[in-house]
Amino acid sequence: MKIAIMGIRGIPANYGGFETFAEEMAPRLVKLGHEVTVFGRTNNVDYPHPFYKGVRLHVLPTIRHKYLDTVFHTLVCVLASFFTRYDVVLICNIVEVEPEEAEVESHYLLGMHTVFTVR
Repeated sequence: MKIAIMGIRGIPANYGGFETFAEEMAPRLVKLGHEVTVFGRTNNVDYPHPFYKGVRLHVLPTIRHKYLDTVFHTLVCVLASFFTRYDVVLICNIVEVEPEEAEVESHYLLGMHTVFTVR
């Protein structure tokens, strides 16, 4: 199964809980035979290799802004995911969104199974 994880700063984790979650979960999914891609931000990921513990790293640009960084980067990741079809997309860090509403919209938009983590 092809799985994408986005909405975080990236791995290896050097910041908060969602990054640590992704760093712990993604390699375990790879060991189970899944193909996992973690999307990261250019201003947070300085790991020089394309794979980390078997997990593909897709580092994309963002803007440095206290309020727009996560939103902008997640949008860039979603757009990039149109070019590589994933079976499941996990979007972390959705804030102040009703999960039911967001999932319905993204399901239609992405055409892929989409899971949101809401803090």
